[in-house]
Amino acid sequence: MTIQASSKRSKILYLMEFLKANTDEEHGVTVREITDYLEGIGITADRKTIYADLGELQSFGLDIVKERKAGVTRY
Repeated sequence: MTIQASSKRSKILYLMEFLKANTDEEHGVTVREITDYLEGIGITADRKTIYADLGELQSFGLDIVKERKAGVTRY
């Protein structure tokens, strides 16, 4: 599945679905895993926009926790 480049607004929705499907209280994902997923479906995103999108989702009310262990940050 490839997403049109003009559907940047949809990126945050794909991010939300990815987080819901791939994370829980014991398992997080890295920003690299997020960008790899998005690129895999045809959406280009850099880490700065991912951080901004994560902040938007938190503002929206999603319970997104940032955790750093052994030098790796997961959400």
